[in-house]
Amino acid sequence: MPGIEGQERTTPNVDITAHDESNTAGRRRLLRAVGLGGALATLPVIARSASAGPVRRQSADTTVAETESETPAPIVAVPTDDDVELLDFAQSVELAAAQLYSEAARALDGEPVLTAQIVDVFAAHHRAYAHALSGLLGRRATNLANPALIEAVSGDFQSAGSVVEAAIALEDAAVATHLELLGRLVGTDGAALVSSIATIEARHAAALRAIAGDSPMPTEPAADLGTALSPDDFPVEG
Repeated sequence: MPGIEGQERTTPNVDITAHDESNTAGRRRLLRAVGLGGALATLPVIARSASAGPVRRQSADTTVAETESETPAPIVAVPTDDDVELLDFAQSVELAAAQLYSEAARALDGEPVLTAQIVDVFAAHHRAYAHALSGLLGRRATNLANPALIEAVSGDFQSAGSVVEAAIALEDAAVATHLELLGRLVGTDGAALVSSIATIEARHAAALRAIAGDSPMPTEPAADLGTALSPDDFPVEG
């Protein structure tokens, strides 16, 4: 085919032969693909929640007296005392989720294979998130799985027939909880960690919806803050 200024343009040889990949690798690609939808659906909510402080309307009067000028609040990186309580609650939710998934793994006993594999992976994820929060809190972390949350939903995780739907509800509640906490956190270190956790847990919910036969990208908002867990209803130490 003639190219620009009469030069012949050649098409590079591209090997389009499909690789003989294992079923496990294929499942991993599937999870990454469907999980991306949940993350993209939730990111705008995270961005709005992470922007601390109310939105100010610009006054039509541009003349502002010097006495009315405000000094911006300093940016704080480390968690404040109030942040510590909020992050400790977030950690208790993550530890509870890890325990609930472990109960689900025993209920499934390896079947169906894909669901059992996802349960194992998600349990490891939640443990990792709890460890990350513990690292941020240091000695101030209680490192306790939220007892009220476990008591409330444990039964649904011990039946193979209800595990997937229970897990979807748990992941949705975890995402909403972390997004609600983002609006209250002051320290940027804690806010950054919580927002990253919320993004991945939105992917969890999307993958679980695909397994359940639902759309991984629902038309309704992925994170309904009305489902957020409250420290008052689910105290860390019972």
